[in-house]
Amino acid sequence: MRILLFIIFITSVCLKADQLNVDVSARSAILMNAETGRILFEKNKDISAFPASVTKIATLFYALEKKQHSLNASIIPSDMALKVMSAAMKKNKEYTIAPFYLEPDGTHMGIRRGETFTFETLLYGLMIASANDAANIIAEYVSESIPGFILELNEFVKKLGCQNTQFCNPHGLYHPCHITTAHDLAIILQFALKNSHFCKFASASQFTRPKTSIQPETTIYQRNKLFKKGKFFYPRTIAAKTGYVSHAGYTLAAAAKEEDRTLIAVVLGCPDDHSRYSDVIKLFDTAFNEMKVTHRLFDAHENLFTLSIKGAKNLLQAVLKEDFIIDYYPSERPEFKAELKWKQVHLPIVKGEIVGEIQLITKENRCYESRAVYATCDVQKTVWTKCKEIFFSLSSLLLKKKWLLFVLGVVIVISSLVLKKKIELNKGVKR
Repeated sequence: MRILLFIIFITSVCLKADQLNVDVSARSAILMNAETGRILFEKNKDISAFPASVTKIATLFYALEKKQHSLNASIIPSDMALKVMSAAMKKNKEYTIAPFYLEPDGTHMGIRRGETFTFETLLYGLMIASANDAANIIAEYVSESIPGFILELNEFVKKLGCQNTQFCNPHGLYHPCHITTAHDLAIILQFALKNSHFCKFASASQFTRPKTSIQPETTIYQRNKLFKKGKFFYPRTIAAKTGYVSHAGYTLAAAAKEEDRTLIAVVLGCPDDHSRYSDVIKLFDTAFNEMKVTHRLFDAHENLFTLSIKGAKNLLQAVLKEDFIIDYYPSERPEFKAELKWKQVHLPIVKGEIVGEIQLITKENRCYESRAVYATCDVQKTVWTKCKEIFFSLSSLLLKKKWLLFVLGVVIVISSLVLKKKIELNKGVKR
């Protein structure tokens, strides 16, 4: 006999998290758990800001999502991708010209017309040299045109959940409509970390710009201080990108990992170069220095769960084998409701059988943790239930036999007719 699936809501548990106490100089900032999306700290996380070259995190991520199997492809830049216009001229034209034009004093890897580079080399240049010229060439290669790339990129980040981001170019040079938020950048980086190639480019310390028909081989070194020995070296860093334009101030997005915990920090609008690094390091260190706390949700000896089952001689009683205990960091106290979900099982139930589980369900309808519950005693069918099952089984068998007799009768009749026809045909032949 089948037992219907029952769900019993036990309780709602809200262990409200306390935001980390950190003082940052950035106008907007966020610290997020990369696995869960939980926000550990925020300061104006949703206000609009100019990201500057932190934009290149989104460019790298989208380029890899579309073309990561083409790293060895050879690419020749177009004249459009290398077109240069000063920031003053862009302003004089009220930013009505193409927003992806390069600027003479912007960061670059010195690409000249007629040179050929692999897609992989350009990606390294994008992140290590923060090369604006590489950004344009990558965009053109990925989507056939730079405006086409921007349209696709904006659609892509919106699908990730970024509702306050509008990119106008692939490199981050200033444009009044090129805006995002600390929260949106954290979301982009959260998804980017899941790409198997992303961290290779976003954490590389150097790369070799190969010899071309125009220029000799050159080694370019990472300038991001999180990766370099010195005051701001942070060995837990697994990905990072800095940015600066005068309208944006100093910006930085980074991910760091310690044991099984990966955190994302984004700071926008910092007053100087050093403050962006100190802000990010303070955020990371404050979180990584947290000690886990333990909370007992259900005591195995005090909680007995019961269920009345139709056709059963006695109640189903179930218990946990051990206390339901969870560990968490104070800044990531979980919010969930605890539910007991009974399994679909068959009578009889045997003592010690798993008959359900307690699940901790988050606001996002995700199972945070679960523990099985076990039957404390056998649960047998009633005599009446057994009699009914025997009756229905016999009825079903008799019904099946009637059909079998009917089919057999039809077969016999058809066979007789066929045989009779054959005999008549044989007699006709003999005559």
